[in-house]
Amino acid sequence: MAESDETADEIIASEGAPPHPHEGAIPPPSEGAIPPPSEGDLITSNHSDVPINHEGDDITMPEMINLHTAGLRRSPRLQEKEKNKKGMSFTSILTRMCVFGTILAACIQPTYVLSTGQLAVNSFIHRCNVVNSNFGGTLNAIPHMIFASGKENNECYTFKEMLSQPDKRDFLEAMLKESSEHEARNHWTVVRRSSMPEHTKPIQAIWLFKQKRFPDGSLNKHKARLCAHGGMQQWGVNFWETYAPVVNWISVRFLLILSEILGLDTQAIDFVLAFPQAKLDVPVYMFVPAGMKLTGIPDDAHHMYILKLERLLYGLKQASANWYDMLKKALGDRGFKESSSDPCVFLKQDMIVLVYVDDCILVGRNASIIADFIESLKKGPENFIFTDEGKLNKYLGVDIRRDSEEKGFTLMQPFLIERILQAADIDLRMTNSRSTPVVGPLLSKDIDGLERKHDWEYRTLTGMLGYLQQTSRPEI
Repeated sequence: MAESDETADEIIASEGAPPHPHEGAIPPPSEGAIPPPSEGDLITSNHSDVPINHEGDDITMPEMINLHTAGLRRSPRLQEKEKNKKGMSFTSILTRMCVFGTILAACIQPTYVLSTGQLAVNSFIHRCNVVNSNFGGTLNAIPHMIFASGKENNECYTFKEMLSQPDKRDFLEAMLKESSEHEARNHWTVVRRSSMPEHTKPIQAIWLFKQKRFPDGSLNKHKARLCAHGGMQQWGVNFWETYAPVVNWISVRFLLILSEILGLDTQAIDFVLAFPQAKLDVPVYMFVPAGMKLTGIPDDAHHMYILKLERLLYGLKQASANWYDMLKKALGDRGFKESSSDPCVFLKQDMIVLVYVDDCILVGRNASIIADFIESLKKGPENFIFTDEGKLNKYLGVDIRRDSEEKGFTLMQPFLIERILQAADIDLRMTNSRSTPVVGPLLSKDIDGLERKHDWEYRTLTGMLGYLQQTSRPEI
C-alpha cells in the first residue's frame, strides 16, 4: 500500500509540474518532409477545389459546396463541350430561321398557313379528344392486340364503306326511305345551334348499312339505319334508365312446341322503326347526319343548324328501356300480364304474346283472336306502326320448317352455319362429321404445326356459336 501511495504522490507531483519547454511542440522538419505552409499559401481541401486562405493566424471559412454538382465528373473535355454549347450552333440558327419564316408567312398569308398547319393539328387533337371521351377517358387502356383482330364480313357498312360498294345505289335508296320516314313522323325539329341551352353538347349521327338476308342466305333487302351516338351521352344529363329485358330462347322453343301440341295458331308482326315510336323523356340534340341536306337553308349555313330530337332514335342509351316500357303498358291495357319466369312473355286467357325488341310472336286459340288483337294495335291510342309477317315460318334468322305430316317442326340456320365455317376457315371436304360434337381424343396445341396467324376472329366466332347454340343447336 505504501508503494502505491508513493506512486500516486509522484503522479500528482508530475501533473502539477510545469511542462517541458519542448514537450508537445511540432518537431522540426526532417529532410524530405513537407514544410509547413507559410503566410499567404493556399491549402486545397481533399473533397473540394475551394482554396483556403491563411493570413497570419486568421483562418477564413471555405465557400459552400454545390451539392448538385459536387458528385459529378467534370473532365476538361466535358467542360470544353459545355462552353461550346453556350454559343450558337448551326442547328439552332437553322431552327430559329425556320420559326421566323413561319411567323413571317403567317403574317403575310395567314389563311394558307392556318388551313394547312394549325387547323389540321387542331382538328386531329379535337378528334382524339372526342374518341377518348366516347370511351370514357380510357382510350389508353384499350389492349393493343384488339387492332390485330380481323373484321368478319357480315355485310355491315359505315357511310364511307357503303359508298365504295357496287350496290351503293340500293343503299342510297334505303337511306332516302329511312330519312323520309323520320321526317314524315316528325321525329326531330331543325333549330339553330344558338338556341341550345347553355352547356348542352350535341351528339353525332351515325349511318349504318346492312344487306339483310333470309335464313337460307338469299338477299332480303338493303337496309339503312340512322342512329344516334349514344356513347356521347352523359348519365344524369340526357339519360337515366337503360335496362330492357330480352326474351330467352327457351321460351321461344317452348311456345312453338306448345302450339304444335295444342294446335294453336301462330303469327308474327314486326314493328317499323320501333324505338322512335316511344317518346323521348329528356331533350337531346344531334348533328345533321352525313349526306342529308336541309331544305331552304344554304349549304354554307348548315353548320349553324342542328336537330332537336322529338322521339327516340336507335343508338340512344335509354331507347330500348323506353320502348319496352311503352309496349308493356300497351299490352297491360289490353289485359295481358307479364310472365313471372320471362318478362318478355305476356299472358292472357286465350292468347300469348312473346316480344323480342320489335319482333313479336302471337299465339292464340284461333286466327280470329289474333286478328282482333292486331286490329286493336292499329287503332289504339299508341299509334303503333308495324307489318304483318303472316304465319310464323321465320323468326330472328331462324328458319322454322313444318314437317310434311304436320306433326312437328325443325329449326334451321344454314346461312349462319356457313358463315361460321367460312370465318373459321373450315373446309367440309377435309373434315369428318360426327353425331356428337365432343369425341376423343381431346384437342391440344400442335407444337410442330404452323404458327398461328396474327389475324384472328375469336370474338366473332364465339358470338355466332353462342347464338347458334341458344337458338337451333343447343347440343353444342
